[in-house]
Amino acid sequence: MKFPGSIFLLLARLSPRTVLLVCLALAGLATYLYSAEIQKREEAAAQTISKLRKDNARTAEILVANRFIKEGTLIGSSDVHLESVPFERVPRGAVQDLNSVVGTTAKYDVNSGDTILGGSIAFAEQPKGFISKIPAGQRAITFAVDNNSGVAGFVGPDSHVDIIAQVGAGSDVKSCPILADVRVIAAGTSYKRVPGQEEAQPVSSVTVSVNPVDAGKLINAISAGRLYLTLRNDGDRTPLAVRDVGSLFNKPLPPPPDLTSPPSVSLLPPVPSKVERLEEVPMQATLPAPPSPHTVELWAGSKKDEFAVSAQ
Repeated sequence: MKFPGSIFLLLARLSPRTVLLVCLALAGLATYLYSAEIQKREEAAAQTISKLRKDNARTAEILVANRFIKEGTLIGSSDVHLESVPFERVPRGAVQDLNSVVGTTAKYDVNSGDTILGGSIAFAEQPKGFISKIPAGQRAITFAVDNNSGVAGFVGPDSHVDIIAQVGAGSDVKSCPILADVRVIAAGTSYKRVPGQEEAQPVSSVTVSVNPVDAGKLINAISAGRLYLTLRNDGDRTPLAVRDVGSLFNKPLPPPPDLTSPPSVSLLPPVPSKVERLEEVPMQATLPAPPSPHTVELWAGSKKDEFAVSAQ
């Protein structure tokens, strides 16, 4: 027996009232399912609308002046603050990063409460060329190398090396590391690293970047003997114990010059460490010698007489 035919036979055996009740029940079930589907779609639509409203109501932070900033004034962190505004009200070109403004200069007058725009500030000019390779607080110093002391030309810009000092001759040769993990900023006159370059480039000098104290140590080592470079792997930052080149001599070398402060110059003559007392010499009066007497000759005919006359 087929299923649809069985339903019709079953309904034919039921009373009209029962058939009506069954039809009403089926209609109610269909209505409930339809209403549930409609409600589900309405809720989904409401969530979508709420999300769109939230997106439209989102805010952004912009920099606003705390006070009147005169043209040419250096802008500090206390001169500006971040303020939240609706996203659609953010002016074009508004600066949103506090750190990018601190240290810049106002191109023109900015009133209190005005938005800081990118066109209203002037960034400090960044150093270019070789000077840009020297970090703040560091000093560049150049010394001579050759194929042996310069790792056969494989030392180039941005290489990291240890510097070994060698002094003495023959059986008295001594060596020790004086500086470790030093950054090379130039090889010869080239200060830019060429990507993909693998061949050696022999040079006669290298320039390194060190702090002022290490610069003094390096100058002493250059004067005392010969310097060798040992090349490090780019990722090797292993600490290395170093010594001053003066420790290689029996008599220590003078301390390295302090390059952080200018030498003091005195305009006064040096003060003697010990003042000797002069002995007193008694003074004796010296009288002049008496004048010699004058001689007077008196002639009487052929007779001559002489008389001594005092000069007083």
